[in-house]
Amino acid sequence: MRILVSYDLEDIATTSTYKFGYLISEYLESKGFNVTRLDGIKCTRDFLFLSLLDAKNLVIYAGHGVEDALVGFSFPNYWIGRPFVGFDNADWLSGKIVYTIACLSGRKLAKKVIESGAIAYFGAIDIMYVGFPMERNYMDDFIETWIEPIIQLINGKTVKEAYDSYIKKCNYFIELYKSNIDKWPNADWHLHALEHNRDVFKVFGDKNATLKDTKPTTTKIEVFKTLLSLSPIALAVVTAPIWVPLIKKELEKRGIL
Repeated sequence: MRILVSYDLEDIATTSTYKFGYLISEYLESKGFNVTRLDGIKCTRDFLFLSLLDAKNLVIYAGHGVEDALVGFSFPNYWIGRPFVGFDNADWLSGKIVYTIACLSGRKLAKKVIESGAIAYFGAIDIMYVGFPMERNYMDDFIETWIEPIIQLINGKTVKEAYDSYIKKCNYFIELYKSNIDKWPNADWHLHALEHNRDVFKVFGDKNATLKDTKPTTTKIEVFKTLLSLSPIALAVVTAPIWVPLIKKELEKRGIL
C-alpha cells in the first residue's frame, strides 16, 4: 500500500496543516506503509507528477485550497497557473482515495476529481479553521480530528465509516469545550470553529469503498503523451539518453568504434 502525503508551510494556517502532515506521515511509516512525503517547497505540481510515476492508493493533501484547486506551495506555482491539483491534472488522481485538509475544494474540484476517475474525495465546501495552542492546545485537538479518518481507512474501514469517525471526533471535542467553557477563555471560539469544520467537511464519490478498492493509475502515460506531442527533432533530443548509448554499443560490437 503506497501513500502520498503533501503538506507545505507558508503561514499561520499552514503551521497546523504542516504539523498534521508530519504527524500522519510518521504514524503511517510506523505502521509499515510506504509513504512518500512532499513537504514544504516540494508541495508542487512537478513533484506530484514525479511521485505519481509510482502508483499511490491514498493521496493526502494538507494546505491551502480554493474552489477549483489545491494550491500547493503557492509562490510562484499557483500564481502562474500551476496549482498542485487543478482541473487540468485532476486525472492524475484516478483510481485513488483523496483526503484533503484545505479550504473550499469540495465546491468544484471534488466533482472534477471524481469525474476524472478518483474513488473518493474528502474535502471542505467552505473555509476550514485551525486551532491554536492557548490555555489548551486546541491545535492538537483539531489535528486529531483530521487524523482519525485516515486511521480508520488504513484499518480497512469504508470511506463512509472514516467520514463518520471524523464527525464523532469533532463532536467529542465540541462537548468537551462546552463543558469547560467557563474555565477555558478560548473554548467558545474553538467550539464554534470546530462545529463549522464538522459541518463543511464532506465526502464525495464511492462511500462504500475501502483502500482495497483503489485501482491507482500513474503519470507514466503523461510522459508518453508529452513525447508524442513533440516534433521529431525535439523527440530525438529528449530521448537521446536512451538511444545514444544503444547506438554506441552496437557500433562497438561491430568494431566501428
